[in-house]
Amino acid sequence: MLVRVCDHERVGADGAAWVLVPGESVPPDQIAAAPAVVIVVEDALVDARSARRLVELASQGVVAVPRSPSVVGRGHVLLTTGDDVGTVEGREALAERVSKHFAGLTEDLELVPTLAVAVPGAWAARALDERWTTVHELFARLVDSRPAELAFDAVAVARRPVEGLVPAAPRRRPLVSACMIVRDEAVWLADAIDSLAGFADEVVVYDTGSTDATVDVARRHGARVIEGTWDDDFGAARNRSAADARGEWIVWLDADERLGGDLATARARLADPLAQWEGYSVRIRNLTGVGLTWADHFAMRLFRRAAGAWRGALHETVWSRDHARPLNAHPASELHLVHLGYLDVVMRQRGKGERNLRVASHNESASEPLEALVHEIRSRLLAGEHATVVALVEDRVLPAPPGPLRKLGLLAGFESALALGSFDVARTFVDALATQPDVPAAFALEASARLAATTGDLEGALRDLAGIDTRVEDVDGLVVDPERLAGLTARCLAGLGRFDEASDVVVAALARGTVDVDLREVVAWFDHANRPLADLESAIHPEQRQLIAASVLPAAELAERLFWAFVEANPACTVWLAAGELAARRVGGPVHERWRRLLADAGLVPSA
Repeated sequence: MLVRVCDHERVGADGAAWVLVPGESVPPDQIAAAPAVVIVVEDALVDARSARRLVELASQGVVAVPRSPSVVGRGHVLLTTGDDVGTVEGREALAERVSKHFAGLTEDLELVPTLAVAVPGAWAARALDERWTTVHELFARLVDSRPAELAFDAVAVARRPVEGLVPAAPRRRPLVSACMIVRDEAVWLADAIDSLAGFADEVVVYDTGSTDATVDVARRHGARVIEGTWDDDFGAARNRSAADARGEWIVWLDADERLGGDLATARARLADPLAQWEGYSVRIRNLTGVGLTWADHFAMRLFRRAAGAWRGALHETVWSRDHARPLNAHPASELHLVHLGYLDVVMRQRGKGERNLRVASHNESASEPLEALVHEIRSRLLAGEHATVVALVEDRVLPAPPGPLRKLGLLAGFESALALGSFDVARTFVDALATQPDVPAAFALEASARLAATTGDLEGALRDLAGIDTRVEDVDGLVVDPERLAGLTARCLAGLGRFDEASDVVVAALARGTVDVDLREVVAWFDHANRPLADLESAIHPEQRQLIAASVLPAAELAERLFWAFVEANPACTVWLAAGELAARRVGGPVHERWRRLLADAGLVPSA
């Protein structure tokens, strides 16, 4: 039997099956008449050996090999309309193309189809709720019931007993490889590697010239270390780190990031033969300040090794291996990353802004001039070059057409204008955001609220904040979250003399585990509201106590008073006891003696 690969045509000389192309539709009555329906779930990349097995299955009416219409890009459609995999010449030509395309990723003639699904035509027709339902909706039904035979890893996997099918071959390679690029990260690296336990089968660390104990730390914690070079190109360095990886999937993170979530469920998703995505985006929580404030965004951090590679010297992204398009990503709700790199102490230690600016200055890998410009603007913002940022945004970003890059440039320009006190310019950037059709309204509302609060229009700020009642995420994974704006709301309320409401907002935010206000301010609000400070202690999450203590300690007298109230509310808390004694030591005199006696009574210090 000759099996030719077709679009919406009968497959095989005897019309064995239909090919359904994701995103398109086929009339249900025509589907019902077909003996079998083939659904393309992923790229169908087929070598000669695999093709022979699939031809055998097709001759039994079980499965046929479709082309790969689920992605775009000339390098990915390796099995195209008209390819003949039923002849020796056709199979050899296909195998040669596959081998060249995936050179270095797999041994010759061992690349197999990601997934081809065959179901009875009548079942597929019944699964369609209405005429012209898309293949994506049909596949959702298929995942639930799985009345299918799958061609996977060059053999057939039966979800129900089918005569002539054999079990799947055991996995020959790791499922997940973690890839990291590092330099002088001895302080941070161990926790990053340890956070991967239970998710990654191997950790590959590419070191770009550390002078501290980074390499030793990586090896002690089980990583495979490659001692490489640094050429001011993040994308190239990440690709070199992945060159030594063996997993089917790659997860990437930096030394100042920690992976968390339901790792077992996420692994199960990746191991499932029906896993239908080439990449996944992960929520990244960027801690700022002293660690009590944060901002979320989503970014692709997990992808099929065979499908993608990094591109970009700065703010690198994952693209198809032929660089024709960015990889498609689906949210991985089970996973999250905590990023520590924007904490004040880390920024001071690393000089991150200066490094990024150096890379941005010769970033030749950007796909268009505006991309390179926005990378430069964001790097200058990080380096504190606010006047230059404002000038670049006014001259070159404002006139640009709407799109994600213009939005990022406007947001950076707003931050710099606000820092400079150039409020009219900041308003211009806010108005540009508000009128850009692809930007959710919440982004302009947040910027407008911050500008209003800075200029003393507290009522106006509260009106803007009231318009942000739900969490909003844009196409780039940037997030506006009303929970993160609780501190701004509280400050506006307090500035208007509404101290009861301000203290309510703070207590509720602490109870949720989010707070972006200085508790030294909050003490005054509680005093004005005649509210006990113990209400704060009962709302604070235990894991945040040390950060809160550190943020308050510089104001010794106020800190001593606050911690005394906290100890009265929670006498067993050693964090409050220790922090209170530190504050009292700075105050001195009878105050310190009182705390010394308290710690002695608790058995934490020797009695006098």
